[in-house]
Amino acid sequence: MKIEITGIRCNNLNCDFVDEKVSYEEYHLWFDVSNAWLETLEGSPEIVNGNFNCSHNYITSLIYAPKVVLGNYNCGDNKLSSLKGSPEIVNGNYDCWLNELETLENGPRIVKGNYDCSTNDLISFKGSPEEIGGDFICNNCGNISLKYCTKNIGGKFYYNKKKSNPDYCSYECNDYDYELKKYKEEIIKHQIKAKKYIGDNCSFSFEDIEKEFEEYGKKLKKLENS
Repeated sequence: MKIEITGIRCNNLNCDFVDEKVSYEEYHLWFDVSNAWLETLEGSPEIVNGNFNCSHNYITSLIYAPKVVLGNYNCGDNKLSSLKGSPEIVNGNYDCWLNELETLENGPRIVKGNYDCSTNDLISFKGSPEEIGGDFICNNCGNISLKYCTKNIGGKFYYNKKKSNPDYCSYECNDYDYELKKYKEEIIKHQIKAKKYIGDNCSFSFEDIEKEFEEYGKKLKKLENS
């Protein structure tokens, strides 16, 4: 299969720029344009059979990013205010950390690996994936509601709020601490299932809340069917 590329030509970690249209065989391993001072992804291949990495640039849009990436997808440390242009399904990890995102709308619907949206300006989890196969990592994103958060997380859920926030626990939590209790209640209320939940200096496993989680889920189903 041939892919027409205009603008960026990469060979492993060595990149140069071309003005003419160049025809290449489909990328079999990766497409890496990280740390390249890029402001646009125009000219990227449509399909990458391996990993795609455009991190550590000044990119403001994913419109020209590859539409199909069979490995990991990393657009971290850019100037993105929207995830529009992301693939619908990512077979590996999806990293969008350190951007200017307020929501996760227009991002991938399914991520089979880890999903990291840490260090953004989130005001809502709206648009988070329907399913994450690995860990969901959301550190330093502020004190936002867990409404709209992904409900099916195959690994751990890291939700560390900004340490400058005095309303969240800054001390070692235990089962009797108010903040830990509040965190558990939010997880149960929004039916967020993960193997383990990790916050600032506090953590608990799904087994710790399994009974209450399932009981609350049954109540929700009864309300839906009534």
